[in-house]
Amino acid sequence: MATGSTFLVAEGSGGNVGGELVSNLGSSSGLSATGIVINGTAGDYTPYKASRVHLTVDVDSNLDSSSDAYLNSEFSSSSITVNNGVTISGSGAITSPATLASKSKAAIAQKNSTAGVTRSDVILTNNGTINLTGTGMAGIVGEFAEIYNNSTVNTTGNDSTAIIVSNGGIATNNGVITVGNGGVGIAGINYLGVTDTPSAVQPTTGEGFIEVVHNGRIVSNGTSDSAIGILYLAMETNNNGTSVTATKASSVTLGLGSQIDVSSYDGGVGVYSKGVYRNGTATITDNGSDIILAKDGVGIYSEGAVINASGGTITSLNGATAQGIFTDSDVDSSKNITLLGDKSIGIHNYGVNTMYPTNLGRSYVDITNRGTITLGDSVTINDPSIGIYTKYGNINHYGTVIGGVKTLGILSETGYGVNIDNGGTVSLGDGSIGVYKKEGTVTLGSNSNITVGNSGVAVYGDNNVTVVNNSPNINIGDTAFGFVLLGTGTNNYSSSSGSSLNMGSGSVYLYKAGPGTATSYTTVNSAGSRNAGIYVTGGASVDNHGNINYTTGVGNVGAYADTGSTVNNYGTVTVASSEVDNDLYSIGMATIGGTIRNNAGGTINVTGDYGLGMFAQGVGSYAENNGTINITGNAVNAYGMYLDAGAKGVNNGIIMANGTGTRAIGVTVLDGSEFTNNGIVDINLANSTGIYIRDGIIKNYGTINISGTGSVGVKSSSGIYEDSSGNQSAVSASNLTGVNASGGAVDLTVESAFDPSATKGSTSILPDGSTGTIRAYINGEEVDIHNMAPGPTPQVQNYAFSNVGIYIDTLGRTQPINWVDGYNPLVDNDLIIGVEATELSNAKAIRVGSDIITPFLNSGQTISTLNVISGSLTWVATPTLDPSTGYPNAVTMAKVPYTDFVDKSENAWNFADGLEQRYGVEGLDSREKALFNKLNSIGQNEQVLLTQAYDEMMGHQYANTQQRIHETSGILSKELDHIRDDWDTVSKESNKVKVFGMRNEYRTDTAGVIDYKSDSYGVAYLHEDETIKLGESTGWYAGAVYNRFKFSDIGKSVEKQTMVKAGVYRTTSFDDNGSLKWTISGEGFIGQNDMKRRFLVVDEIFNAKGTYYSYGAALKNEISKEFRTSERTSITPYGSLKLEYGRFSRIKEKDGEVRLEVEGNDYYSINPEVGVEFKYRQPLAKKTTLTAGIGIAYENELGKVGDTDNRGRVAYTEADWFGIRGEKDDRKGNFKVDLNVGIETQRIGGTFNAGYDTKGENFRAGMRLRAIY
Repeated sequence: MATGSTFLVAEGSGGNVGGELVSNLGSSSGLSATGIVINGTAGDYTPYKASRVHLTVDVDSNLDSSSDAYLNSEFSSSSITVNNGVTISGSGAITSPATLASKSKAAIAQKNSTAGVTRSDVILTNNGTINLTGTGMAGIVGEFAEIYNNSTVNTTGNDSTAIIVSNGGIATNNGVITVGNGGVGIAGINYLGVTDTPSAVQPTTGEGFIEVVHNGRIVSNGTSDSAIGILYLAMETNNNGTSVTATKASSVTLGLGSQIDVSSYDGGVGVYSKGVYRNGTATITDNGSDIILAKDGVGIYSEGAVINASGGTITSLNGATAQGIFTDSDVDSSKNITLLGDKSIGIHNYGVNTMYPTNLGRSYVDITNRGTITLGDSVTINDPSIGIYTKYGNINHYGTVIGGVKTLGILSETGYGVNIDNGGTVSLGDGSIGVYKKEGTVTLGSNSNITVGNSGVAVYGDNNVTVVNNSPNINIGDTAFGFVLLGTGTNNYSSSSGSSLNMGSGSVYLYKAGPGTATSYTTVNSAGSRNAGIYVTGGASVDNHGNINYTTGVGNVGAYADTGSTVNNYGTVTVASSEVDNDLYSIGMATIGGTIRNNAGGTINVTGDYGLGMFAQGVGSYAENNGTINITGNAVNAYGMYLDAGAKGVNNGIIMANGTGTRAIGVTVLDGSEFTNNGIVDINLANSTGIYIRDGIIKNYGTINISGTGSVGVKSSSGIYEDSSGNQSAVSASNLTGVNASGGAVDLTVESAFDPSATKGSTSILPDGSTGTIRAYINGEEVDIHNMAPGPTPQVQNYAFSNVGIYIDTLGRTQPINWVDGYNPLVDNDLIIGVEATELSNAKAIRVGSDIITPFLNSGQTISTLNVISGSLTWVATPTLDPSTGYPNAVTMAKVPYTDFVDKSENAWNFADGLEQRYGVEGLDSREKALFNKLNSIGQNEQVLLTQAYDEMMGHQYANTQQRIHETSGILSKELDHIRDDWDTVSKESNKVKVFGMRNEYRTDTAGVIDYKSDSYGVAYLHEDETIKLGESTGWYAGAVYNRFKFSDIGKSVEKQTMVKAGVYRTTSFDDNGSLKWTISGEGFIGQNDMKRRFLVVDEIFNAKGTYYSYGAALKNEISKEFRTSERTSITPYGSLKLEYGRFSRIKEKDGEVRLEVEGNDYYSINPEVGVEFKYRQPLAKKTTLTAGIGIAYENELGKVGDTDNRGRVAYTEADWFGIRGEKDDRKGNFKVDLNVGIETQRIGGTFNAGYDTKGENFRAGMRLRAIY
């Protein structure tokens, strides 16, 4: 046939019924088809041309062969089906003729060009395998057709596409598609040629839209270029600028369980869509697909298509950075998105669908998340991974965002809203932000949850943001913020009564700066310290109607107002204790330069020591109480209102104290501050003060009620009273009215300008309310003051000035500092009082007089201010002033109880209680007094030395007492077993004696248990009677051992144990040669133990000695089988079980310092053991033999030997017991190895032995000498 000619032409009726088979087509020269012989060159003519005829590919086709029957046929507008088991393959190898080369690039390609038909007129179905490996190839191409892949399409060459659908067609993938570098799984376009330049003209047939359904699997395997799973491009105009028409919007549907894996190379995209509004919005419907990405991949990229995802996953592999959904259109997603790489984004709204303003009448996007988005750690919060990000729309978050450190849950940079509800949760790690909002409104619903770790922020708002908080479950860690509203624009906050926040330590519930309203009904809870409930700055104002509960912790502040800012409280604020030594003050409301008001209905509860209700400091600071300030519970030294440095305070409500505490102060007015009382100050506690004024002003138009022994209504030190006309005068009984004193209280005391009171912990030095006499109190009880005034007599001239402090050695041993060239500085100094004088007294309060103090004041220096402080951590000091000079002429010091430095819940508290009871018991020249002098010498900033001293003295040497007794018992048992089993018996009745020595080492990583080494030596005796049967015997044995333990503690403590043991045994043989034996033995022991405990206190070693006794009993069963491998060697496996019970008596140290008493306790041992022994015997001379043996065994202590709950207490006191931590019973067992080498004769012998235990890393070595008679 001539080139370009056609042999046969057929016309069908469309559809995929009937038709032709490829196996019936002929294409080569000389081939007979239906009795006709065709002569011609394959590829130059068309053997078969058909239109609307269904073609079934029933045989394999090779598109690289120019004679292939399928390739050479020409079907148009026809359905094609590839049968199951049939393969169409090709690599694009054909280059000419051009028409054939073009056809070989696609396995199946059909246009539906018939007018007036539907797309079902052309159905392209693959039930077989399409395998194309060339560049730029296509598996199935259909225009205005239905495409079904039910099997496999592989287009693994570069830039190839598995399926292309266009012009109103539909592509459905139910099978597996594999693509290579730059490949596309399924591509949809408006019509073929629309993307060409210039573009082809849109056909008159077809409907112009795209429809893709993916139910199978699409996977990429390229390693040098990214792939796209599904790509559809709906064009508004072609490249010529001509409008593209379509009857409806395009769509992509991802089926449940379908998969798109584009993770073979970076930058892959699961679904890439570009939609156009066509009588509706383009859509991507995901019913539960799984999309897998690599670095920089995108799960679903949508431009112009709405995303509705009811399930499935998007995952980036190997912690890669990726984006889950990237869109400019509405999203409603229930997908679980897991992106663990830094800078990943779960849902990213990058713009607004250009069709929305015209077609939907809006310029924003709606984003709804119902799934779980999981993010990994980020390097910096300035460029973090983000759960949901928008600059253009609303966010409705009903799912979960889980993030690592420095991540961002939701970022909204638009005036549209963020709504979290319906179980919506954000849970992020340290340094993270839950919601970051710029402009617009954040609403946290009643079923929302936000958790951030340390240094995180739950909600951060700026630039005209409104936050509405109804969440009952917001949790923040340490140094974190609940809500932060900055000062740019007007930012508002409101919360409902059902909202709640829990915080760690050092955190803030609400930080508000700048303009805008803030009203809180939130309940705030914390068990931590150093928190602020509300922090207001930059002229902001906050109204609190909620409950702020700081009932535990120290240094918590309910609300703080910075300069020019205001806090109004209508709710309840509760604070606990302050930690004065560390400047951690618990305060209900505080301000420096701002305004705080506790309004009608508001309550401030102060429940702990040194707590403050309201605090205002500095000129311009204002505190007003219109509600209730309540000092309650057993609070000591608590304050209702504290005004300092020119602050102003007003009480129109009630300030009261009526708990079980003491030394409360209703109002403190200091240093130019002013207080006006229009309400009630009602203090009903002992040793308390209604109002204390020092260099301040009081205006009293209300009532001051004071009751309690030692209490004062108003205590004034240079205080000023101002009447209603503005007249001022010194506070006195003649001008101060409205004070009602009862129950042992007085209405008014007027002091000098110096306040002689001093308090630390449970110790206070206070002037008597009526006489001014200084008294000392410890734990609320008055103690006698040892008055050494005017002495002690100084040992040298006693002064030492510096610009940091003046130290006074209270025994007068301080050397002077001589100023050069007449230099005479003005000094504002701390007068640091040493405790050396306590060496002369056992009293817990002393007074040092003018002989010690006055030389400082006659030193030629000009002193502007002296601040008297104690140089000792465990003592507090206060001066007595000389009325004529105003300088100190005596100092009173009182001891702070040792229990003040340990929380009562701690194990060391009972020890500290006992230590406190021992103070002052022994004489001044005793070693125990020297120990207490060392404790007294610990400086203010050296509490670590006191803690170390507690730990050293608490008897850690008794931690594993039972273990050491058990170890000594085990030494005797081992030596007695060795006599019985390893030494030959030369007669039916034998007596065996040996002496032995052993060195052990025990190491542990258990805190509170001390390593030790031990040296032991002793003697063992065994009497043995053999029976007639070989291997059977009975006998008894006895032994004694001395064991010296040397502890690896700082003081090098030592314990000596002496133990004696006796027992009986019987060995039974189960075979004729005595190799299989069972031995049972029973024994008992008693021992004496002498402990010399040595411990470090500050820089000196002290000791205590005690003797105690031990006793116990044991039963052991062992079965063994000896196998002789030669005349000189044998192997003996064995198994044993030993049960032992032991007990030691009560230990009460008799000699030494801070002696302890340890409660008697017991132990029990259940020790199974399995092992094998290898023995070798080498004759050396007549009746002389060299012996060697090695034993390997595993044993596991199942009893209670190490962790035995020993308890101790300070002896000769009433203190309670404290726990002494024992060794861990780890149940991991012990592998041990023993080596024995010796020389023996029939009567005498000697052995060297060594061993190692894995438990305790115990090394053993020793010698034995024996004799048999």
